[in-house]
Amino acid sequence: MSNDYQSLWQAVQAQWHDVIITVFVSMISGSAAYMNKLSKNKPRMFSLVEFVADNLAAGLAGFIALMVCLELKVSPWFTGAVVGIVGHSATRFLFLTDKWLMNKVKSQIVLNEKEKKDEEIKF
Repeated sequence: MSNDYQSLWQAVQAQWHDVIITVFVSMISGSAAYMNKLSKNKPRMFSLVEFVADNLAAGLAGFIALMVCLELKVSPWFTGAVVGIVGHSATRFLFLTDKWLMNKVKSQIVLNEKEKKDEEIKF
C-alpha cells in the first residue's frame, strides 16, 4: 500500500466504538449549542427538524475532526477536546452561514424587484 493511503487506512481501522463515542460527544456539543440558542431567543419554539439538523452537522464536523486528529496522531484527550469544540462550533457556523445566505438572497430579490420597476418606468 502506498504512503498516501496508509494513514487513511489506519484511520479507517480505528475501533468503531471510539468513532461512535467521538461522534456522540460532538452531537452532545451540538445539542448544547442548540439549547443555548433556544434560551437566548425566548419566544422561539423548539423545532425537532432544526435540532436534528444541528446534531447531524455537529456529528459530521466531529467525525471530520476525528479523522484530522487521527492523521496528526494527536492524543485521545486532545482529540476529545477538539471534537467537542468543533461540534459546538459547527452549529454556530451553520447559523452564520444561513444568516449570510438569507441576507444575500433577500438583497438579490430586492435588486431584481428594483430592476423590474426600472424597466416598467422606461416603457
